[in-house]
Amino acid sequence: MQQTTHSNIMKAITVIGAGSWGTAVANVIAHNHPEIVVRMWAYEKDVVRYINTQHMNTVYLPDVELADNIVAYSDIKESVKGTDAVIIATPSKVVYETCIRIRRYIDSKVYFGYLSKGFCRVGSGIYTMSQAIELAIPFLMDKVCAIYGPSHAEEVCREYHTALHVASKSKASINFFMNLLLNEYLECIPSEDIIGVDCGSTLKNPAAIAAGIISNLPQCGDNLSGALIAQAHQEMIQLGRCLGAQEQTIMGIAGLGDLVATALSQHSRNRRFGREIAEQITQKGTTIGFFDKLLLRVKPENVLESMSKRMHYLVEGAYAIEPILELADKYKLTMPVYRSLY
Repeated sequence: MQQTTHSNIMKAITVIGAGSWGTAVANVIAHNHPEIVVRMWAYEKDVVRYINTQHMNTVYLPDVELADNIVAYSDIKESVKGTDAVIIATPSKVVYETCIRIRRYIDSKVYFGYLSKGFCRVGSGIYTMSQAIELAIPFLMDKVCAIYGPSHAEEVCREYHTALHVASKSKASINFFMNLLLNEYLECIPSEDIIGVDCGSTLKNPAAIAAGIISNLPQCGDNLSGALIAQAHQEMIQLGRCLGAQEQTIMGIAGLGDLVATALSQHSRNRRFGREIAEQITQKGTTIGFFDKLLLRVKPENVLESMSKRMHYLVEGAYAIEPILELADKYKLTMPVYRSLY
């Protein structure tokens, strides 16, 4: 693979977060650029140990051998010290706090990308991922880069063909991250509409939960799934437009493409969560326990989030529904698919 001047002078990049997608992207970069040390910070000490001793992330991406130039860290300060680039891959609910933690340790010239999908609540405000990162680290203003698209870690780590948006207001950032990621099976599509990419890739997650629910209910099949995806996509466009997104972006791979992949794939955790909700409905007649019923009276939009915490996997759509509904109320949007989730 042809290298550019970026990789010729670069020594290390850091991926913050060692979930399945963060691990898969770190492995892509490490194989693309064996001359670079790819650092990974993991919250779980077991994950750090497995990566460094077995070259595997047995917790989040089992059966995938990782490149030798990946090194895991449990100390977040050491993981970013002197790094040339940072990629955030934590759950969305901790992105802002994570950025606050690392901002004093990174250079103002660092390239900064993110994989995390969701809205961030900071004080009384609701921000897209790029906005929240720039709020936490002001010297990154207009330089952060979204790496989004229909991309399941289980497929990328097996070199299935994949297309991603690499979105930023900075052409230098776009070129940098495209150089890191581009290879024979992973295509990168540049975009300057980072808000549109943020919105499309966040809004599709709750819709995928809804798709999972109907896929496991009696007399619901592909016909209804098609109608649901069409309606959800219209609602994504409506809210995205209110937030400053370009409609064309949400029609593309970070919107419609990501929605279809997440709503219909067996690899989708959001779809899986929806199917488990439907299974509880059919078996018990309800998904709501006693404490959830109390929460339902006080703050109904938090019920999905409460349920997701009992799962052993991350369900970003459950965390996104509350801010989405608040934004819908702010802009006076009906959004029936999203409101139906509670």
